[in-house]
Amino acid sequence: MQVFPGAIRRRFKASKPSSIAAALLLSVMLAACGGGGSGDATGGFADASVADKSGGSLQAVALSPISGIGSSTSFTSGSTTTPPSSINLAPISGISNTDPGVPWGPVLRTFGDPAFKLNGPAGISLPLVFYSSNSEVATISGSKVTIVGAGTSQITANIADPTGPQLVGANILLTVKKAQSNLAMPTVTLEAFGSTALLQARTKSTGAIKYAISNMMSTSKEAVAFLGSDGRTLTAFAAGTAVITATQVPSANYEGGTVSGNLIVEKRKSSISLSDLTQPYTYKLVIPVGAETYDEISGEARTPTITLSNPDFGSASWDTDNYPRPSVVLNPVKAGTTSLTFSLGATANLAAVSKTVSVTLTPMTATQPGRQLATVQGNPLYRDDYFFKDNIVTLKLCPSMSEQINFGFSESDNNYGNAYVTLNGVTLPRDNSNGQYVAIVPGVATGSAPLKLRSVVDALSDGTVALGGSVFEYDVNVEVFSNPVEFAKCYTTGPK
Repeated sequence: MQVFPGAIRRRFKASKPSSIAAALLLSVMLAACGGGGSGDATGGFADASVADKSGGSLQAVALSPISGIGSSTSFTSGSTTTPPSSINLAPISGISNTDPGVPWGPVLRTFGDPAFKLNGPAGISLPLVFYSSNSEVATISGSKVTIVGAGTSQITANIADPTGPQLVGANILLTVKKAQSNLAMPTVTLEAFGSTALLQARTKSTGAIKYAISNMMSTSKEAVAFLGSDGRTLTAFAAGTAVITATQVPSANYEGGTVSGNLIVEKRKSSISLSDLTQPYTYKLVIPVGAETYDEISGEARTPTITLSNPDFGSASWDTDNYPRPSVVLNPVKAGTTSLTFSLGATANLAAVSKTVSVTLTPMTATQPGRQLATVQGNPLYRDDYFFKDNIVTLKLCPSMSEQINFGFSESDNNYGNAYVTLNGVTLPRDNSNGQYVAIVPGVATGSAPLKLRSVVDALSDGTVALGGSVFEYDVNVEVFSNPVEFAKCYTTGPK
């Protein structure tokens, strides 16, 4: 409250209000009800004034006592008591002191917008209560309107006092539009040859999404990927690129939409099965290797590159005859250590790969006992029809028939040299399934003309130790069944 000099020339007491005080009281009551002019967001006072006989004016004030001033306090010109210059009223719960509110009239909003304060119809000074006809679109607490969903709702304003006059037709339309779902399709990265992913676009909406694959481009001219029967599982095939399109249907509160993302199918990173190796020296070492040497999609074969870090160690080559697991063939010239690097170049769908292992061959021992005859087997040779004594082998065979005889030899662990077996100077082939040497012994051979069987191991050196060769010789005497009982064995089968 402000007092202007000369504005009041008489004392006013609260116990005896003058006509001017009565007019002031009426003005204050109107201001408290919201009338008498426009107030600020804090429920400010109207600008109405009351003129006294001296031509001065008084601003309207609330009836509640001002802090520090009693109800009987009066002010006169020149008084030393100074009243406060302004009074702040408490804000309405949930509404900012500075929020001017939304004027009464049709309101347009979008789902997801924040709550807002709604002002009542113009010219209504009495307290109001607001109602929403559709609580699934908006709810109202006091004058605060909260958006719940997309759609429309009639907002009705009524006098808060049910005993007072009620408003007729005081309603407006609130329209809430659907929001954008912000649909986005992130880039998907897979590897060729069957890696999978479950497609998941980013969105605010719960609307169903349908995916499609297009613009596939691959070096091998094959499909980049396939969508599963569920419409979401993506399986990569050939290396390349494609476009993923996600289309979402509208939901209750969000618009539908279509967006595209990138699919990148990279070349597969294959592995190499090869480990460090340490063993005694041997003149030839076969090392099996597990690796993808063939691109099944493009049909490209890739030949490995094999390098040794120690050039004095020997040489290495690639042997594809040992299918389905080809091998590295190492031909060392001496004992020692080297790094072996196995590398495969890239194809249309396989990435380049390389692996390095350590190979150590320890020096040989100083003995080389070679090979000694251990077993003799044949068909239809029976166990009790051959004899082995003092390097002399006696075989009993059917008359006028050729027999296949297998000579088996025992060999020492440190037998490193080239080994071979000859029969009458002819080198016998080796059956790698059992390690035996196969000979066809003619049935006409007799003990008077023994066959010469030789087992030979060559001399060898690993650069540190020289090993001498070894030779074992055997006489093979062949006898023909003459006894009719023995002869019958030639036409029967039985245990050997």
